[in-house]
Amino acid sequence: MEENKKTDLTEMTEKELLVELVKDGRRRSRMTAVTMCAMLITAAALMYAAFTVVPSAIGTMEEMNASMQQLSATMTGIDKMVGNVNTLVEDNMDAVTESLGKVQAIDIDKLNESIAHMSDVLEPLANISNFFGGKS
Repeated sequence: MEENKKTDLTEMTEKELLVELVKDGRRRSRMTAVTMCAMLITAAALMYAAFTVVPSAIGTMEEMNASMQQLSATMTGIDKMVGNVNTLVEDNMDAVTESLGKVQAIDIDKLNESIAHMSDVLEPLANISNFFGGKS
């Protein structure tokens, strides 16, 4: 047979009250022990993290900081280099434009005609030079 559990404290005898108090005390002791173990495990995990993970994370962050400083210096150098190239292009743009204008102004037909006339003049001179013992 099942034992009828009394929930009303006023209906319990002193012995039943003492038994309930002892059971409740044991439950609370077990719960306190479990809570203590959980706290110790948590504290151990935090200590492990504090002594192993945190220093390596700090080292990684310091390396990242150094890398970012190097990257910043490199970007500054690239900015200066691009600025120098822009200045060079701007400074020489007028000279390049002027040179292209002069090249475009050359009359190719007249140039070819002048080369042909020069060839006509130099050919007899070469013949005279060969006549007097010059090398050809």
